[in-house]
Amino acid sequence: MFLKTLYYPLVYLDFETFNHPIPFYTGCRPYQQIPFQFSLHVIPLEGAEPVHLEFLAEPGIDSRRQLVEALIAAIPANSCTVTYNKVFEIGVLKSCIAWFPEYEQELQAIIDSIVDLMLPFKNKDVYYWTMNGSYSMKFVLPALLPNMGYSGLEIGNGNMAMSAFFRMQELDDAEEIEQIRRDLLDYCELDTLGMVRIVEELKSLCENATIMSDTYR
Repeated sequence: MFLKTLYYPLVYLDFETFNHPIPFYTGCRPYQQIPFQFSLHVIPLEGAEPVHLEFLAEPGIDSRRQLVEALIAAIPANSCTVTYNKVFEIGVLKSCIAWFPEYEQELQAIIDSIVDLMLPFKNKDVYYWTMNGSYSMKFVLPALLPNMGYSGLEIGNGNMAMSAFFRMQELDDAEEIEQIRRDLLDYCELDTLGMVRIVEELKSLCENATIMSDTYR
């Protein structure tokens, strides 16, 4: 059972990345996923409120090192790290190790702690017809929590986030850059807050199932 794999401190992690045929930075390959943003929701112990932490690169600057250092500083030691589609986040973290091998121990510890929230939905342990046959978080979140979703955001998926980040590089208007920053931060924050709420909903579903089982035993 997915919920039994979780422990505290509990960290929800999401990266946003870009790729390009011509590498922007030294040491990168064509079309390699380059992280420019992360969102974290950290729950230090059971029952505590989640604390939101985030990072977004400045336009025109290679911020990979700053991102890695900020990530390591933000994640408590011996945490359980929840992602949605862990293959992607693990790939990003392995790239970070290749770029900055001096942080291999810390980054590998994060990799080793990762659990994948996508699995209960991919395996159809939990399925709602409103997911439309998909286990993408873009369908899972509003299916489980109708008051949450991406439809009201200016940026609603990873491709839009990447395009917005590219757009920031081309602008001189500080006000427009700041608006894009806010939109990017809102989008990435929802990814990790959505995971927090999905896990809460899964716990509620399991508790209700246990009560019903005990009632009719």
